[in-house]
Amino acid sequence: MRVSYDKLRRFVESASGYSMTELGDRVELVFNTPSIEEAAGTGEGGEGKQIVLRGVRRGDFVEFTEAYVRSAAGSEPMDLRDLELWLQYIEDSY
Repeated sequence: MRVSYDKLRRFVESASGYSMTELGDRVELVFNTPSIEEAAGTGEGGEGKQIVLRGVRRGDFVEFTEAYVRSAAGSEPMDLRDLELWLQYIEDSY
């Protein structure tokens, strides 16, 4: 699964709660999910989770190869296919 590097950078720069780090050709994108209370509009927060995507920059694109959910309880893998629509949104909108 891949997305344009420039579009991804523009998205991260314009959206709060997202961070992207690069080390050589390695890219890591991290964002926080809202807590259940925040999502329901009934509270200010608490412990949400972090979604972490790791990939490799290849030319003008970032190819994501791994995703997982990180929480206080630990980490669990995430299927990259669950993020396809979100990545397509970035590709189409930025």
